[in-house]
Amino acid sequence: MTAWRVLRDGPGSAARNMAVDEAILESYVCGRLHEPTLRLYGWSRPALTLGKHQDPAEVLEPAARQRQGVDWQRRPTGGRVVLHEGERTFSLAGRLDDPRSGGSVKQVYAASTAALRTTFELLGLEVDPAPAADPLHCRPSGSAACFAQAAPHELTTGRRKFVGVAQLRRRGAFLQQGSIPRVVSAEGFRRWTGEPVDPAAFVGIETVLGREVSDDEIDDALCRGFSRALDIRLLPGCLTPEEREFSERREARRRYGTA
Repeated sequence: MTAWRVLRDGPGSAARNMAVDEAILESYVCGRLHEPTLRLYGWSRPALTLGKHQDPAEVLEPAARQRQGVDWQRRPTGGRVVLHEGERTFSLAGRLDDPRSGGSVKQVYAASTAALRTTFELLGLEVDPAPAADPLHCRPSGSAACFAQAAPHELTTGRRKFVGVAQLRRRGAFLQQGSIPRVVSAEGFRRWTGEPVDPAAFVGIETVLGREVSDDEIDDALCRGFSRALDIRLLPGCLTPEEREFSERREARRRYGTA
């Protein structure tokens, strides 16, 4: 059975979280690692992450851009703005030629969707992919918010989106980032972006389950979900010296600064 590396990290700043994810991706771009890495992490304070093509001046209120109560960062991956507050986040990185997690854009999404479906079923959620013809998917797409609309590869429960996923492919490697909110706040998103979002479009997992869910419970379910769905073993690991050095440089660069 193939063994992957798993990193179970505590809460970190937005700058560090994004820098570490890109450092891990770089290990596969450079060919230093071959078997994929699953990283699980949290946030030390509320943060907004923007898709790599979004303009902060267009999607963030001035207060957010000036660091008044919330961090903001640009993600390596695409997609739209996400509010990270009281959530658990995962990233998956590997080579595109990996037989279980790589391949085309659709194949990479399909592998992670299968693993996430198993994960949430272990937690007691009934989940379904959002088909392209679903009315939820067909909501107007002008919103800058990731959770305002479910894409076909993402999961819904009761026709409401509860996990957001974005992907980056770079020179034979991929990075996929996923947001798993416990409780979602339409008001929080409006406060930091100035844009109202429909609270009926999305939901947090604690709201669905009607109980609190700890980091360890989510992490354990993610590890079991990926292991079962993709027939792999997950071995605890740590960042390589090259990844630590790369992430520290990236974190210090202006592109990962909040100002």
